[in-house]
Amino acid sequence: MSNLSESKNKGNKRILTYSDNPIHHLYELIDEKLLNTCLKEIGSGKSLSSDVDSLESFKKDKDTYIPKLIKEVHLRVYRPSLVNTKQVTVRHKLRSIGKLNVEDSLLQKAVSKILAPIYERLFFNFSFGYRNGKSPNDALSLLHKHITFDGCRYIIKADLKDYFNAIDHACLIRFLKENVEDEVIMLLIEQWLNAGVGGCGDGGCGDGRCGGRVVCGDCTRGLLTGAVLSPLLSNIYLHHILDTWFVKQVKPQLRELGIMIRYCDDFVIGFNNLQDAKEVYRALFAHLSQYKLYLNQIKTRLISLPPNSDSHHHAFTFLGYHHWLDKTYTGKEVLRRRKVR
Repeated sequence: MSNLSESKNKGNKRILTYSDNPIHHLYELIDEKLLNTCLKEIGSGKSLSSDVDSLESFKKDKDTYIPKLIKEVHLRVYRPSLVNTKQVTVRHKLRSIGKLNVEDSLLQKAVSKILAPIYERLFFNFSFGYRNGKSPNDALSLLHKHITFDGCRYIIKADLKDYFNAIDHACLIRFLKENVEDEVIMLLIEQWLNAGVGGCGDGGCGDGRCGGRVVCGDCTRGLLTGAVLSPLLSNIYLHHILDTWFVKQVKPQLRELGIMIRYCDDFVIGFNNLQDAKEVYRALFAHLSQYKLYLNQIKTRLISLPPNSDSHHHAFTFLGYHHWLDKTYTGKEVLRRRKVR
């Protein structure tokens, strides 16, 4: 394992460090120590389908269950269980939330811990969602800096339509393999992507493979909302499709400053130059559509920010706040915000 090493900090937690080459043998990190750590963390039940009794039963016999689970994973015979789902209302929309059993929650937590250090080296500093040490407040502070001090006056406020259900499995696997060449880990991820839902057939593919994604209707697309690993996978997907495109293809062609701030699928792009903003606005729709990601044409807008105007045409909403440009009594232009009710 020349491209992977382990060390310990004072808290006796393993820190994984990786080289720049694609990683092999990651599955060897799925051991009793890691799974026992993950078992403590999933104890809140927020990511479990199982009732409290199932979790407590697993904990009582963990010295039997955990070695058995590790052996099944290493021998490539582990198979995910069907996923339980429940309907919840999110932003006035009915959404199906998946709830994993103890074993799948445990393994997804472990794989997330293994993969996160790899991608932390790769993610750009304007990506804030689902990352340790980064918060919505950090994203809002960076937005304030770029508009108040760096002169960004033209903003693309983007709204992706049904992002989680639109993620293409084959494309995601291809992105993952650029940095992870561990067949066991990749097999686990592919199995989770294709895991069925009990009762599949009411709007799904009918054979248990699609996970009953009624909205998507396509067993080759979509991440299970509520699954432990889904936030990291969704972040990796947009890192490749959106962030890298902006940094490597868009920014070198801009006349003046251009910035992006992204929190999962919620993002804004800012510019100092109006022509830059118009060109990127048009290119954004075309670029995302290549991956069958689509922007809401009503909610996605190009906004100019004149001072002292918080009207709909010169303001935008981002991360739960309404933002507009104002002037202080000394004449300085500053970004203001207020909580959206």
